[in-house]
Amino acid sequence: MSPTGKPAGKITGKTAGVSKDVLAFLQAVADHYGVTLKIKLGKTQPKRVAEDMLNSWGPRVWKGPEFPLLGIRGADLKAWNDLYDQAVVRGDSNAYRQFVQDMTGRLVMYTGHATGVAVDLDKGTPKNVRAALKTGMFEFAHSKGLHYDALRRKPPKVTEKLRAKWKK
Repeated sequence: MSPTGKPAGKITGKTAGVSKDVLAFLQAVADHYGVTLKIKLGKTQPKRVAEDMLNSWGPRVWKGPEFPLLGIRGADLKAWNDLYDQAVVRGDSNAYRQFVQDMTGRLVMYTGHATGVAVDLDKGTPKNVRAALKTGMFEFAHSKGLHYDALRRKPPKVTEKLRAKWKK
């Protein structure tokens, strides 16, 4: 049983290599709500992250507010937006390869998947659970799910004060 008297939550899916701190935070949220959180993507190779970014996130993300929040330089973001347009919108295979190469070398370190501090969860994650996850991790949605990222740091330790912010 969780501290709230609900059945204990579960973390399933691709947990290998995910930071113990991230897993502990996810487990605390899962326990609080008595839910199962399925990790669709955890720690993975940088090239895989780059390909996933190109194939699933789409122009809303690339041209939206999320990437500047990650601290990416404007010149890099513009170059990647241009490559995205050439690779996906125009179907240019050379631009696709260049995008993946650039991302593999640089941007993936911003997302946390390569270092085990980011996970993707199912889009069907309930709103109250999502709100609790956002008290310790950055969230944005893409076509394959919800991305939660500790932004190269640890999520907070779960205290009663933090739990009090988690609405039922």
